[in-house]
Amino acid sequence: MKGYRRVEPIIRLEWVADRSGDAGQATRKDMRMCNERILAIDELAETCERIRAAGKTIALCHGAFDLLHPGHIKHFQAAKAMADQQAGFAGVLVVTITEDRFIRKGPGRPVFAQNLRAETVAAIRVVDYVAT
Repeated sequence: MKGYRRVEPIIRLEWVADRSGDAGQATRKDMRMCNERILAIDELAETCERIRAAGKTIALCHGAFDLLHPGHIKHFQAAKAMADQQAGFAGVLVVTITEDRFIRKGPGRPVFAQNLRAETVAAIRVVDYVAT
């Protein structure tokens, strides 16, 4: 079509099965790791105090992240890279999720409940902690 060109995806996500052959075990392990990174806001405040005391830099991203797309992923990656650069070593990326009751993006929104949005964001490798 005139005026259009094919664009390759920025990020390609692939599922890699557990080498032991039990993909269900890998899923449970991954979910456990993600859930450990999801904190209540007061727990996050305490965790951030410890992180700052250790001399690390914290980057914060906040949003609804209801319909997650590659732009969100790039945003997280850039924030993590900035924290790493500022710290001179591994920085920490914290993402806070807007609660359902505050989202005013139209009828039927949010599409996904805040706990599911938090789990989805926590599954992203560059994200260290998530809170709602």
